[in-house]
Amino acid sequence: MLKIWYAKIDLSINLNHNLPPVILDHLALKKNLKAYQESLFVWCLLDELMKKTWGCSLNDCHLWFSQNGKPFCDKGYFSLSHSGNLGCVALSDENTGIDLEKYVANPKRQKLAKCLLKEKDVDDLLDSFYQTYTIYEASLKYLDQPLGFPKHQLALVEAYQTDKIIVNNDLYYLSYRKQNEVTIEMYEKNKF
Repeated sequence: MLKIWYAKIDLSINLNHNLPPVILDHLALKKNLKAYQESLFVWCLLDELMKKTWGCSLNDCHLWFSQNGKPFCDKGYFSLSHSGNLGCVALSDENTGIDLEKYVANPKRQKLAKCLLKEKDVDDLLDSFYQTYTIYEASLKYLDQPLGFPKHQLALVEAYQTDKIIVNNDLYYLSYRKQNEVTIEMYEKNKF
């Protein structure tokens, strides 16, 4: 079972959430305020999904981080991601990894995509780029590997699914490790 929630990041809501010290210490390592706030929002979203799905909060779990920064929990598996104005969390009874990226058709990404993928049509090129990139990042999270891990050592496409999500006319690519039962929902409450 893999349950995924995504939500529009709203930095105007009160995120004065009672998160465990191990998470707050991890968040304190963020380099800027926006990254800190977005990560805090995603952790609060995870806490809500855990309460609904597992009947416990982050405070009821033993949490730790690997040497590469992957979070672990004694109750099951989870993964987090955010991009643009969207946050995404996943809970599972199996190891998992997710990645979310907002589609941005800027010249730098087009040039990088052309260099990496050698395709001619820009739309196909960027679509392939975002699918490949999110699968790569989701697999790194699944395997607990750092960014830069050689992609030729990863079994990517067969084990992963990529979905496109549209929120407020923005396109996002969401990749995750395939499992038998997957549900994806938008969390629409305006507070935690």
